[in-house]
Amino acid sequence: MNETEQWHEFKKWGDVREVFIARNHNRRGERYCFVRYRGVKDVSWLERKADNRVVGGLKMHVNIAKHEG
Repeated sequence: MNETEQWHEFKKWGDVREVFIARNHNRRGERYCFVRYRGVKDVSWLERKADNRVVGGLKMHVNIAKHEG
């Protein structure tokens, strides 16, 4: 999926401000992306809604940022 497709998928759960797909892979050789939301009132709810969903044939694993930037 490209960034535009990711944007449309993630906007279901809030006000998406930025989507960035990394060119690198994680330690397991998997691709990953970052999604930045604005005005999230319940982070736990958002994490539950998006985690373990299958999008474009790929299972998403959601991690909440430890640092706000």
